[in-house]
Amino acid sequence: MESGDTIYNILLNTDIDSLNELCFLNKTTHQHCQNKHFWIEKFKHDQLPMMHILPKNIKEWINTYIVLKKSQDKMQLLLKVNQIESLMIHDPSPGLIIITLSIEHKELDMILPKKLLNVLPKDMSLVDGMNDYFTYLELQLLKNNDYQLTFFIQPLEEDDRFGYDIILSFKETLDFLTLFYYYDPWLEILDYKSEAFILNLKDNSTPHNLRRTMIYDILKL
Repeated sequence: MESGDTIYNILLNTDIDSLNELCFLNKTTHQHCQNKHFWIEKFKHDQLPMMHILPKNIKEWINTYIVLKKSQDKMQLLLKVNQIESLMIHDPSPGLIIITLSIEHKELDMILPKKLLNVLPKDMSLVDGMNDYFTYLELQLLKNNDYQLTFFIQPLEEDDRFGYDIILSFKETLDFLTLFYYYDPWLEILDYKSEAFILNLKDNSTPHNLRRTMIYDILKL
């Protein structure tokens, strides 16, 4: 194995904090870190989803990695809580996650899974926004830990709604939520009771919220 390959593999397996220093250690490491293909492989190696618009320099790659990893950790925790709540003996949840959408979500065409985009109406513009529709997403946990993702569309002046659904693996679901939360950290995620499915619950006034807070605390140990 050539020395360049050895250095490349070391960088590939290095944590992001150490990588921030190694990238500027010498000319060889710096050249690797300047190559976008290294970062694409690094994200793949660390099981992080890739954005459509790539960072332009080492600093941007590192910052993007850090923010994306935090988003992934939060969404993975949320999915674990959703699964645990669905398995509770007393008052189990249906395993439903609801994501409200608005016309401000201009990155929808970059976030939604391609196989969902393929089944949506062709005359809808996800880039310009959907001014004539009320839209939201539902993620329904399935028995095999997959998720059914449904994109609901309801015309503003009509009662009927239309749903377009696909099946996602757990990894696909995590990648989707990670990107969504990355692009919109103020994303409104609700549970089946239309209560905020958030990670840092401050309202423990109901048994529902108190139980979820306890689950989060245990998982964080």
